[in-house]
Amino acid sequence: MGRLTHESQRRITGLVDYALGIGMPLRDLVREVRKMAIKRAYLASGGNKRKACRVLSVHPSTLYWYLDKYGWFE
Repeated sequence: MGRLTHESQRRITGLVDYALGIGMPLRDLVREVRKMAIKRAYLASGGNKRKACRVLSVHPSTLYWYLDKYGWFE
C-alpha cells in the first residue's frame, strides 16, 4: 500500500473537515470517496476494467458490481 503525500493528506483532511462541518455521516463520506476513486481509476484506465482493478487493488467482480451499482457499466 502506498503512502499519502503531504499534499494528499492535506486534501483529504479538508474533505473530512467539510463533511463533518455539514453533518455528513461517515458512511456517506466513505461512499462518496469510493465512488470518486472508482470513477477516476476507470476513466484514467481508458475504460480498461482490468487495469482499473489493479490500480484500485480490487477483485474484478467488486469493480463490476460498483460500476453496475452506479450505472457506469457498459
